[in-house]
Amino acid sequence: MRHQGIVNFHAGYLKTLSDAGDRIGIEYRKRGSRETIALPVDWIVNCRGMERAGLAHSPLLQEMRRQGFVVADPLGLGISVHRDSHPLNSEGVVQSNLYAVGALTAGQFWEITAVPDIRAQAEQVAAQTAT
Repeated sequence: MRHQGIVNFHAGYLKTLSDAGDRIGIEYRKRGSRETIALPVDWIVNCRGMERAGLAHSPLLQEMRRQGFVVADPLGLGISVHRDSHPLNSEGVVQSNLYAVGALTAGQFWEITAVPDIRAQAEQVAAQTAT
């Protein structure tokens, strides 16, 4: 998909998120630069690693919570998600254009820290996005 121009990678520090209709408006500071870039995007993939400590340690998740895109799960392990891995917004509505995978979903799936469990969840999410 990358070679076909369908997927692009942008590394940096996410500064803001906004609703851009059927897309997500972002502003980010490009890695290794002070340059800020604004883009409309279809997907955001957070590749920072484990964030089992809830929302407090991730600027991306803090901004998403501030704007109501996500809420903490009742156990404080990550974010509230539906059984299909879509996050719930601040009104409890499924965010069908977002997915969460891995440790962030521990409040819903509990044992989701081992590679086999995450791999199975990622496979389910990939199957949903491919349709």
